[in-house]
This record gives sequence, structure tokens and C-alpha cells, in this order.
Amino acid sequence: MNHYTFFKNLHLGEKPFILPNAWDPLSAIILEQVGFKALGTTSWGMANARGQNDSEQCDFETFLEQTRRIISAVKLPVTVDIESGYSDDHAQICEHVLQIARLGAVGINIEDSSKCSNSLRSMKDQAEILSKLKHVLRNEGYSEFFINARSDVFLVDDYCIDDALSRITTYQLSGADGIFLPGLNDEKVIEKVIQSISIPVNLMAQKSLINYQKAALLGINRLSIGNGLSDATISFIHQIANLMYKENDLTALFDHPEMSLQLI
Repeated sequence: MNHYTFFKNLHLGEKPFILPNAWDPLSAIILEQVGFKALGTTSWGMANARGQNDSEQCDFETFLEQTRRIISAVKLPVTVDIESGYSDDHAQICEHVLQIARLGAVGINIEDSSKCSNSLRSMKDQAEILSKLKHVLRNEGYSEFFINARSDVFLVDDYCIDDALSRITTYQLSGADGIFLPGLNDEKVIEKVIQSISIPVNLMAQKSLINYQKAALLGINRLSIGNGLSDATISFIHQIANLMYKENDLTALFDHPEMSLQLI
């Protein structure tokens, strides 16, 4: 079974699979050694590792090299958070995704927020992007590449459920292999979404949605950690640094379980 098929099959179990998100080679290696079967990247965590904010603040070549190092560090299937494609030009987005596929990634998340306009793309525009991506990938030999269409409609204040469902169903018809809906935590809306489409539904873990059993009962296929692990790591560093600086306390540096890590 190839990586593409294995990754797709992870979405078809009776319970959701947790997809952890790495931001550098070391975090990816740790996730692999813990036992996860696949991982994603987090654009937020990768931006933090560069000393930047999220939202495509670097050039694509820099992002591509960061991504290459993560994929090369592990043997797991890796899906890449490409944000909105590092462009609003359809041909350029397709070329960027092709470069990600050539690195050995099994899929991407691509969102319908434009970094140029700081607003949602029109449903028609995003549908055309997804359709062109599917066509280009198929023609270049990546027909199994998993396109996870992220919609940020639930991150918009006073979102319209009808508009949200229209976007979701349209993205499926345009070739999306999965739907990613960060910000969605209303159980009734989740049920409507699952009833409206036949492709896997991916939600983001958040404080209001961290009960794995509840996620399983709702029928969610994939639960992404997003920037959660990266943020927790940064918080830990900040906490220990404060103790060292303000209280001259070095004990917390060694007050943790011993690590077993093999770097090849």
C-alpha cells in the first residue's frame, strides 16, 4: 500500500484519527517516534519558527525549503498546510502545489481566505482553484494527492449556515478529497455538514472541541491539532525562561521525564 492510499484510508475508520502538526524536522521526528501514522505541518508553527507571524509572511521558496526539511526527516505520510497557496493567481497556485507534491507530500490543506484581500475568496473563485488543482495534479501523475479544502467561513463573525453549506458542497463537487472547517464547534451544524457531503470532514481541535469520544459520536473523520502543540511548546519555554530569569530557579530545566530520541 502506497503512502497516498494509506493516508486516505486513515480517514475511513470508525473513529476519527488525530493528525498532529509539526513545524520543524525535530518536532516531526518526535511525532513519528511516539507512534503517529501520519502528520501535517502547521503554517502558524512554521512561521513562529522563522520569527514571523502566520499568513504567508515569507516568500514561497523559503516556505518550500522549510517543508522539504520536515518531509525528509520522517518516513510518515505528510500533508502540508499551504495556507491560501502563496498567490491569488490560479496558475501560480497550481505550480506551488505541484512543487509540494514533488517533495513527496501526500496532500495539502488549502484555504479559501485570500492573504491579499484579507477576506474570503468568492465561492466561484475557490471552486475554480480546486478544479484546476485536481486537473493539474492528475496530469502530472499525482492523481491520488489528497486535497483538503479548508473553508474559513466559520471564522467569520455572524457566518451564514446556508452560505457555509453551499461552499462545502461546491468544494466537494470541484474535486476536494476532504473538507477542513476550523472554528466549527456547533454540534448541530457539524451534523448538517456531515449529512451534506460524502467526503471526510476535518475539524480543528480547540478548547470547545477536545473530547475525542464526542468527536467520534458526531462522525468526524479527522481531528487536526493545528498550532496547538507548537503553542504549548512555546508556552513551556516561556514559563521555564521566566523561572530562570525572575527567580533564578533552574530546577524546572530537569524536572521532566527523561527523553528517548534517536536522530539519524
